[in-house]
Amino acid sequence: MSSTSENTWLSKIYLCQFVATDVLRSIKRPRLAAAHAAHARWLRDDPDNAYWAWSDQVVGGKVKGSKYYPRGITSILWTGLLR
Repeated sequence: MSSTSENTWLSKIYLCQFVATDVLRSIKRPRLAAAHAAHARWLRDDPDNAYWAWSDQVVGGKVKGSKYYPRGITSILWTGLLR
């Protein structure tokens, strides 16, 4: 989420998407669904990333540790997938 760092956190991206969609209403639902699908494919389809199942921290496009990281639960709530 930074142009100056390869380190990012998926939960921050999901939180920003939630704010843009539900608070600011600047992202339409079909576009958000496409973003969620892209994140899911990225986590599932890269064997190195898929091994970690879900992790919040990403460095240089690769998941970094914390297999089954608990922040994934709150990220699901932020993205609205349980609505």
